[in-house]
Amino acid sequence: MKLKSIAFAAAALCAGQAHALTPAVMNDAGTLKVYVSGASALSGAIGGLFTQNCQPATRDDYTLTGNLTFGRIYTCTLNAVNDFGLGAVNVMFQKRDAGGSGQGVGPLANNTPIAFIEPTSCTIVPGPPAVKECASQSNRIPDGGVSDLEPNIFKAAVNGNFVLGGGATSVPINQTVFGLAVTQALYTALQADQGTAGQPTVPQAVVGQMLRSGFPADPVAWSLLLPNTNNGTEDSQVTICRRVNGSGTQAAANRFFLEYPANSMLPSVAGDSTAPGHGTTPFTLLVVANSAAADVVNCMTAAQTAGGFAMGHLSLENPETASYRYVKIGGQTPSRDEAKAGRYPYFFESTGQTRTGAAANVKSFLTSFFAGAGKPDNLAQLSAPVQQGVMANPNVCPDPFGGGTANEITFCSRVTRNGNSLEFPSFFR
Repeated sequence: MKLKSIAFAAAALCAGQAHALTPAVMNDAGTLKVYVSGASALSGAIGGLFTQNCQPATRDDYTLTGNLTFGRIYTCTLNAVNDFGLGAVNVMFQKRDAGGSGQGVGPLANNTPIAFIEPTSCTIVPGPPAVKECASQSNRIPDGGVSDLEPNIFKAAVNGNFVLGGGATSVPINQTVFGLAVTQALYTALQADQGTAGQPTVPQAVVGQMLRSGFPADPVAWSLLLPNTNNGTEDSQVTICRRVNGSGTQAAANRFFLEYPANSMLPSVAGDSTAPGHGTTPFTLLVVANSAAADVVNCMTAAQTAGGFAMGHLSLENPETASYRYVKIGGQTPSRDEAKAGRYPYFFESTGQTRTGAAANVKSFLTSFFAGAGKPDNLAQLSAPVQQGVMANPNVCPDPFGGGTANEITFCSRVTRNGNSLEFPSFFR
């Protein structure tokens, strides 16, 4: 009986391997290939929303050799019943994170080729664990894109100067909740300054001053953040781990903290400071522009390792680590549950774009994908950390007073920004 069980398990394993999307299967003419660029803040949610439709034994995912933050190729045979209405077909779904949300708007609208992982360069090196990597990139026009904010916000010059026009269509998909992260060193200093053992808070206006271009590096400026501290730590170097222009996370920070582009207060950019690196040199400001959310995490980690203060912007799908923690903003607690009830305002409506010139079967896939991306039942299948950074739009939720199914109660937002305006979130009517 034991030998029979072992033989059966081995046969099942071989069957799973036979159906996995190896590089040869991934590049087969019969495999549906979809290329999506844009928001790295949504990378966990986008990847999870695709892979929850996969037959588990058929999964083979690939990254770019030496660059884990660029993006990922997800491959599988879909479940017989899935969100896309395609049946059990093979799909290669590539999500490029580099460059952020603007890359999910501009290249589609203008039919501009951008770099993706080249699937014919992918290999599997047997393990354990097996290494599934791709050696090179190639340029192609994205089929679809995702953005942390609606495309019109990227018309502003500092947000990338991208105009959607008639080259692509755009639909709302869900809401992304953001947080202000600070290094553990700064978190501890804020706790001491405020005399609390709990989560410290920072004023929205003060953070806005620190994020603006030309912020003065002097004791008065730092004392705004730590007004009760007189031991010199308020004069430490602060690193701003921002995102590049065109990033949706950066555009969200610009709009929330600086009210850009509604006024002329521009965000700081890399080069505003001459500080050479992370550290605690007094009266200095270091601005680091990062291509993807994972790079912001690396920036915060490097600053904490050097013992310095740093702050950065991330969606709440990125869990706290030993290097950084989220702080309250104006006394409001960063969490999905607080945001969906209108008690935490740092969130924006995310959108999905489909290129007008994409192949018909690809456009059909993306239409179904974006429609499913905001359904509470689908959001409930994401990993626990990713669930913390995403909410369903009010229009997909039947009960405006917070009732419904368990998943609707958990994920349905009851507030909207009326087109991502600067208004404080209003309750959905």
